[in-house]
Amino acid sequence: MKKDKNDRKAKKILRVSAILLAAGDSTRFGIENKLLWDYDGRPMYQYAMETLVQWRQQEEQGEAICIKDVICVSQYETLLNEAAKRGIKPVENKKSGLGISHSIQLGIEQCTDTDAFLFFVCDQPNLRSETLKGMGQMAAAVSEKNKKWIVCAGKKGKPRNPAIFSASLREELQKLSGDTGGKQIIKRYPQYVFVCEAAEKQELIDFDRKSSFLNH
Repeated sequence: MKKDKNDRKAKKILRVSAILLAAGDSTRFGIENKLLWDYDGRPMYQYAMETLVQWRQQEEQGEAICIKDVICVSQYETLLNEAAKRGIKPVENKKSGLGISHSIQLGIEQCTDTDAFLFFVCDQPNLRSETLKGMGQMAAAVSEKNKKWIVCAGKKGKPRNPAIFSASLREELQKLSGDTGGKQIIKRYPQYVFVCEAAEKQELIDFDRKSSFLNH
């Protein structure tokens, strides 16, 4: 039976803004652009975009969370154009040299009236939308009892990307610097971190170097 939209609106649901971080220079990968690298017949970045779109579609009929924004921050015109085609808001990063923290700041600036921020990277092509759904459900449950919280995908309790941060950490996210991003906050507040176990270890592999492709 199709859910009644009015009934759904009456329930308290967690509003999440999803931010795809895709502006890196891929210096560890080599001279090629990692995000455009062929992975199983397609550019690697496309998998992340497809996963986010699938997750948004799944949550349209869900009750735990509402995907309020889906944003792609990138310095690459190819990615920005592709994001727009998929209904993802493109945000240009003209200062990628400032590190991933600058992309985080640019993404947050586009978000209003949200309860949480999901940060997603492009070099985890095996991540499944079901894992994001599980993270969203955990975040919704955790947010009912905690003001500050972070939900990360992970395996055996070890936090990895992607991660959802409560909006109460917005100011600290906006003050990040350099290229370590949200990891700074995760290390700073381990007491706020909850790990959502991914079904497969393969989902969490991030392809930082070409050797990663040879090993998997």
